[in-house]
Amino acid sequence: MGIVKNTRVFATEFEIEDPHIIMGPMIKAESISQAESIAEYYGLIIIGELTELIHETIVKEEKVVH
Repeated sequence: MGIVKNTRVFATEFEIEDPHIIMGPMIKAESISQAESIAEYYGLIIIGELTELIHETIVKEEKVVH
């Protein structure tokens, strides 16, 4: 396994038809400048950086009907 680098995740969007803006893919990059280069290549706009992700599992009670 290689060296783990400081990977950051950036959210993007893109325009398909004026004025329809769609959420784009997430970009994994080591810096904002690297993310901007990737976004420019694919015609995306960076709208922010993902800094925290909270995941909660919702447990639903199963109802038994007799």
